[in-house]
Amino acid sequence: MKITGARAIALVLKKLGVNYIWGIPGAKLLPIYNEINDVGIKSILVTNELSGSFMADGYYRVTGKPGVCITTPGPGLTNMLTGIAEAFLDSSAILVLTVNPKKYNRSYHIHEIPQLEIVRPIAKKVVEISSISQMNELFEAYHLSYRGEPSPVIVEIGSQVMEQEIKESELLPEVSPVQKTVSKEPIAQIIKHIKEARQIGIYAGRGCFDASEELLKLSKILSAPIATTISGRGVVSEDYELSTGYGFGRTGTPVAYRIFKNCDLILAIGVKFSEMATGGWGLKFKNIIHIDASNDNLDKNYTTLFSLQLDAKTALEALNKSLSGTPRSVNAKFIEEIKKYKADHILKIEGKKSHGHLHPSILLQELRKCLPRDAIVCTDVGYHQLWSISDFEVLEPRTYLTPADYQAMGFGIPASIGAAMAKQDKKVVCICGDGGFLISGFELLTAVREKLDLSVFVFNDGTLGLIKGLQKAIYNRNVSVDLNNPDFEKLAGAFGVQYFEVSEEMNLKEQLKKILEHKGINLVDCKVVYDEFPQYLKGNIKNTWEKTPLSKKMSLLYRYIKYRL
Repeated sequence: MKITGARAIALVLKKLGVNYIWGIPGAKLLPIYNEINDVGIKSILVTNELSGSFMADGYYRVTGKPGVCITTPGPGLTNMLTGIAEAFLDSSAILVLTVNPKKYNRSYHIHEIPQLEIVRPIAKKVVEISSISQMNELFEAYHLSYRGEPSPVIVEIGSQVMEQEIKESELLPEVSPVQKTVSKEPIAQIIKHIKEARQIGIYAGRGCFDASEELLKLSKILSAPIATTISGRGVVSEDYELSTGYGFGRTGTPVAYRIFKNCDLILAIGVKFSEMATGGWGLKFKNIIHIDASNDNLDKNYTTLFSLQLDAKTALEALNKSLSGTPRSVNAKFIEEIKKYKADHILKIEGKKSHGHLHPSILLQELRKCLPRDAIVCTDVGYHQLWSISDFEVLEPRTYLTPADYQAMGFGIPASIGAAMAKQDKKVVCICGDGGFLISGFELLTAVREKLDLSVFVFNDGTLGLIKGLQKAIYNRNVSVDLNNPDFEKLAGAFGVQYFEVSEEMNLKEQLKKILEHKGINLVDCKVVYDEFPQYLKGNIKNTWEKTPLSKKMSLLYRYIKYRL
């Protein structure tokens, strides 16, 4: 039986196991929307294409399966560019479908721009399907998005393809399974370095999420402490006795900073040595072995002792097999130091209680206590994100979603919606700043329409808090950072969501329990006060200052004094 191209697209997606597609219908997309509805794929209407790409990204981050979004050509695709770029730098697998607006041999079609040339630099691959005979390339595009380094793949479908015909029986592509062969030589080389090392430390990133058990096993065999990148948080539980939490430079936990100074060999697995993860490349390593699925990530920014292109799970299985007979003695000193730091850090947070205003650390600590271990927490960009890095413990893989390397504001709410749709049996919470809320807050209408359970905690200080803090510190000025926020209670009423206000620390735990017990969409107006820099920012400033030439330091000091006279 012959079917149209639009039907073939829908059937291919169905065969791939796609459940949701996020986007906004446009005239040129109507044939596809008609068919995906008929085959049982749910299309999710968003308020802005940008949010559609963020939702697809959030879906991928909690499932490990590519998120799929669809957009009209031209303005729809350009609206989506920031979300595509976020997925590109943060290594998220999303599949973006659009169409070529050019149908006739004429110029100046509606939406006609060189869209593929615009998006090509931030995509793993751009696939052009200009004939029905190429339809099976859609299968490969989907699989390509998550193989190796996860990244966006853009598929542009010619307008004429919608009406062309193909036999349904021809939609049977031969997708070759990826052969995971491990050469003995590089593994033997790594084992040699491990055996020669006095103390090994493990630096783990998002590339380890499918290898959490193997990573934990290696840590136990080697008695090796684990630190993670920001986006890799939760790859092993942060209450594991050898977990030092995020980072091990000045921007990370102090205990990681101290302990990793004693490590003469770092196993970096599934990581990119990016600016954000390393606190402006402030980490200082001795000897590094770097393992990553993408060759593009190897030997970048830091000199390595040895590098190997291999996915984390395969590499860790091979290492564990070779090392299982020679476990190292437990480093009781490290375990005790990590345990003491964690206890001291809790006391330090509790010491911030003022009973006069709401400190972000107190709010995050109490929120952690009220949430189940496997609750999914999604952040936006800003002060709240940096405070959550140090003061919100992550206990399960794929439960902490944050825009790490591209730092796109507006990510939090849409990504949490994508996560909530994927994991409807989990408690999902979004924490965002009021600035981020103003970018994508109207997506709460999408959450209401889809009858989700989602609590959005808006850290409301009335400003672009992070930028205001930096501006004040550097220039002693206040320019274009104060917001004109809406009445959040009235806005919640207009959206049809439940409104809560949290403005003080008194009975905070009881307040949070009440909020989280309420089903549906909760908009929580948190009247936080930022009266200090978070640990990440303090460390980043120290790293930057250390690398600044003396002449530049003198210039900065002069400017600092000038603006305070």
